[in-house]
Amino acid sequence: MNLKQAKELVRSRLSDKRYEHTINVKKMAVKLAKHYGADEEQAALAALLHDAAKEISKDEMCAIMQAHPEYAEGGEARPTPVWHGVCASILARTEWGVTDEAVLSAIACHTAGKPGMTQLDKILYLADMTSAERDWPGVEKLRKLELKDLDAAMLAALKQTNDFVLSGQTAGPHVKSCLRGYSGPQCTEWGKRLKPLQGRAAKPIADSAGRCYTMTYDRFCRELRFLQHRES
Repeated sequence: MNLKQAKELVRSRLSDKRYEHTINVKKMAVKLAKHYGADEEQAALAALLHDAAKEISKDEMCAIMQAHPEYAEGGEARPTPVWHGVCASILARTEWGVTDEAVLSAIACHTAGKPGMTQLDKILYLADMTSAERDWPGVEKLRKLELKDLDAAMLAALKQTNDFVLSGQTAGPHVKSCLRGYSGPQCTEWGKRLKPLQGRAAKPIADSAGRCYTMTYDRFCRELRFLQHRES
């Protein structure tokens, strides 16, 4: 599948709002890939397909994962917000002709991450979190950080996801395992800067991709519009 075919495919499968998000993610992913010397075409393809299964029903997602358990990565046992990435990866592999394992991996883990993420995995994860239309509190800081240090940006992003509850389910072991992978010396200083923020959040804020962001109660009250905007 080439980029033109991928773009046509997602245009036919997604609402206008979701398609706009997809194009914004593609632009950010290509920007990050160029910045870090990664393959820009891989980044573009992964970004175009990352939400290709976002708007199908949960029953359809279950059927896709049940039909391909070897690619489902735990499938239905995982929190529902990660299903669409897994399903998009399965469809890309089995129906849309994508054979690049790096691209398939990035699509599958773009919501919750995973241990041992590749550079492309990180690029897509962060591009999805910082695409142009995102305006959650703190996104500008993350946009700046991701252009300075990809691993520090991943640590910051995962810190926000870890240990929060979404619709009665935990974010899952993938997030915690992934977070443990960012404890190396290169992230020590960033970790020190984040540590004082731990335990100060009174409310979890979940976006449509299933990620959770932290804030104090006062800031939560000021940013109530964030909840309304993110539920899409």
